[in-house]
Parts: sequence; C-alpha cells; structure tokens
Amino acid sequence: MIGNIYEVGPWLITESLTLQPNPAARNRIFGLLFLDNPIGTGFSVASSPNEIPTDQKGVAKHLFASITRLSGTQRVNLAGVVIGDGATEPVRQVATSADSGYYVGMINEKQKRELEKLQSEAVMLERIGNWSEATDAIRRVWSKLQDMTGLHSLFDYTMRKDSYHFYDWINQFMNKAEVKKALGVNQSQVFDVHNNDVFAATSNDSAKSVKPLLRSAIKVLLYQGQYDLLGGPVQVEAWVKTLKWEGIEDYLNAERKIWKVNGELAGYVHQWKSLTNVVILGGGHILPHDLPLNTQAMFEDWVLQRGIFENSPFSYI
Repeated sequence: MIGNIYEVGPWLITESLTLQPNPAARNRIFGLLFLDNPIGTGFSVASSPNEIPTDQKGVAKHLFASITRLSGTQRVNLAGVVIGDGATEPVRQVATSADSGYYVGMINEKQKRELEKLQSEAVMLERIGNWSEATDAIRRVWSKLQDMTGLHSLFDYTMRKDSYHFYDWINQFMNKAEVKKALGVNQSQVFDVHNNDVFAATSNDSAKSVKPLLRSAIKVLLYQGQYDLLGGPVQVEAWVKTLKWEGIEDYLNAERKIWKVNGELAGYVHQWKSLTNVVILGGGHILPHDLPLNTQAMFEDWVLQRGIFENSPFSYI
C-alpha cells in the first residue's frame, strides 16, 4: 500500500487523509496492478500463521498463483524486473555501513571500527547459516549507525525531521470505515503497514540473498537514491559486482553516463545489455516520493527503451 498511495499509484494520500491525483503515476502509459503479497499483508487474511510463506520461493508461488488466476493463463511473459533501493543481498550490503557512514562524514575512525565489528558478526552468522540471528545482527548495525549519527532515518541522511508519513497516514486512512466498505473488507479487520505475523514467518529468510534469482536473459533495472544508507548506491554496488552473469565484466567496464531530465542533471546510468543501474541524485530510500517526476521519467524511458536507455539491445516485449 505504500507503493500504491504514497509513491507510484494513480492517487496519493494527503495529510488530511484524503486522496489526490498523482502527476507521476506509473499508469500514465502502462497498466498497473498492486497485490498484497505474501498472504497476511495488507487486508489479505491467512487462516493461521502457518499459512504465511516462510521464504522467497513461497512468496513467489503465491504471486504466480495470483497473476495466473487473474490472467486466465498458466504462462507469465516476464519482460523485466525493477528493484529500487532493494535489500537484494542484505549481509553483503550491511557490511558497507561503516564505510558509508565514514566517507560521508557521519562517523569517525573509532566509530567506524566499532561498526565494522558488528558487521563482522552479521557476516559470520551468514556463513554458518544462522539466518534468524543474521537478521537481528543486521538490525543491530543499522540501529548503532543511527545512534552514532543522530539521524532521524537511515532512509535519507539529509533528513533532519520526519518527512515520511506513510506509517501513520496509511494506517489511519486504510482503517477508515468508508475505505473498508469501498474495498469490500470486513469492518473488523485491522490494517497495519507492518504485519508482525508476516515478519515472524519470514525472519529465517530475510537475510538471505536473492541475487541468484536474477537472470541475464531478463531485463533488470536497479535504481537507488543518493542519500540512502540502507540500500543506496554503495550497498548495491557491493553485490552487483559479484553477479555470476555472462558479460558482467563488460558491464563493470562499461561507461557510466550522465543522465538528465528536462535538461537538468538527474543522476547517472550504468548499463550493459540487460542490466541497468541508475543512481538518482537528491533523493533517499523512498525515491518515487522524493523525486516523483524523475523516477517516472526513468521508468518510462527504460521500459520503452528511449533516451539514455535506447542503446540496449533488449527491446520491450
């Protein structure tokens, strides 16, 4: 629901808990579908906690079942995948936290060493396959970095106060009686952006890498906000260079291009064949909220293979 009414859907939530048209909606040109996934998120109901998937394969099966049921076919023509500020390889990414904080001037050398010690704990737990503890270790690194820096949020290290209101606004809006009625939801159901049952069910899987699921035969767009300390440019670069893809060396050696929107500097594009990575200047973790028109331009141009993205040999299907 965050993506729907706070970022890329046709309507955006306001402070007064009303909806207004989104000028940067993703359905300006394309069709757009939002699904509560896995079961238990949003207003979807699991008959018991045991019904909630515990890993990415289970989540994917639920998604596939939903899409094929809606489309009436057992074949899904997957043309591309987009990952924005994602936790694709969480442990490798969190291992960059000390460097990220240090090189933007947020922590000193002593604090950097302290953070590196916590990072090494996460790496060690990953190596022995203790995934639940690895998830907790990752969160300890984030918590310590936030304590050290005094930042309001690691989503955006330039943020001095809470500029993201999706937790409280969306929870209040979705629990309004008229909203539930419009959606055909039982009035007794309670919407929560964070579902504790889903979090508990997936705790042994959250720290695992999903990098092996990416395939070079499918178009992949990665994008990150410049100010994001969780899944930003440094964190993504850490895992991208370890991809086992045919042509990954060519990607790493490819020219990084300056990207402009309406003549203004917007970021940088690194691309080779099916893999495209975009760093977007001036934004954090919730990029479609921070820079709606730039992210819309990026998405549309990438899908339609135009502008700076037009040289890719992979055409839109």
